[in-house]
Amino acid sequence: MKLYTNPLSNNGRKVATVIHHLQLQLEVEVVDLSKGAQRAPEFLAINPNGVIPALVDGDLKLWESNAISAYLAELSGDKRFYPEGVARYDALRWMFWEANHWSKAVGVLTFELLLKNMFNMGPPDDARVQTAQNDLRKYGRVLNAQLTGRRWLLGDDVTIADFMIGADLTYAGMTGVPIDEFPELARWVAAINALPAFVATAPRFG
Repeated sequence: MKLYTNPLSNNGRKVATVIHHLQLQLEVEVVDLSKGAQRAPEFLAINPNGVIPALVDGDLKLWESNAISAYLAELSGDKRFYPEGVARYDALRWMFWEANHWSKAVGVLTFELLLKNMFNMGPPDDARVQTAQNDLRKYGRVLNAQLTGRRWLLGDDVTIADFMIGADLTYAGMTGVPIDEFPELARWVAAINALPAFVATAPRFG
């Protein structure tokens, strides 16, 4: 089983945290995004979208970070991390929510306030930044309400849903994600970042 990823990517980190938490052994190849390796024919044969991460397991070529994470969690058999029955659909609901709402808004801030400067792409688009921050306040209220009275997103056990949403916040401190406006969300983010899987996979520069 081989994972194609990059340690600086939020989506790559999602899968990395799952691998670390479940103590899985995979071959890992770092895709050099700065050199356009994600657009090389060899990689496009694995993921025609030209983005990381991607997983190859025998004949299976799997892309989308949430799908890869769910596949690995299923293989591990850890039913607390990737629950069964109705609880699984609750986890999947939050994973779909993350992909369709939370991740998109976080991604705008990451691009406008971090990547543009990193790659000399001009100044941030203030209108897009403001819209993303407003969206994150909207979704932050949703998360804050869900976390009230719960240790983790679904209850007493940390699950794959916590990991998928939490990994999006890798650069939150650098991009002004308004976490501190929501006490329960801020508490949860601190707890997520203290988990061994998140400590081990935090991006390192230089």
